[in-house]
Amino acid sequence: DQLVGLHMSNWDPRDEDTDDAASSSSCIEKEYKDAQRVAQHLDLGPVHHVSFAKEYWTGVFEPYIEAISEGRMPNPDMKCNSIVKFGAMKEYARERLGAEWIATGHYARLWNRADEEEYRDLRIPEHLLAE
Repeated sequence: DQLVGLHMSNWDPRDEDTDDAASSSSCIEKEYKDAQRVAQHLDLGPVHHVSFAKEYWTGVFEPYIEAISEGRMPNPDMKCNSIVKFGAMKEYARERLGAEWIATGHYARLWNRADEEEYRDLRIPEHLLAE
């Protein structure tokens, strides 16, 4: 078994109607290189890069804009987690990388391939983070 990293980008700078598209693209590349350096420093496996910009655009961004235009204030992070992180990314990790487990983000939420419905949320309770 090998631990690998997966760096995902959820936005395509070419979709931006600004002069900052090149800057956004540069940020994505820098983040990916940073992830590779950290993985190398920790002696982890390779870091793969994948774009879920299409999934984000159609499943998160467009519904968000539609809701805003209807006067609602949705939380796009919720849809991003379900559609991108625990949808497209989980599927990619399983199908393309053969992942058995997934840990994500600034807290760990584990998914076990053997039990599709089993998730363990390993966030540290707020009261334990108090100074």
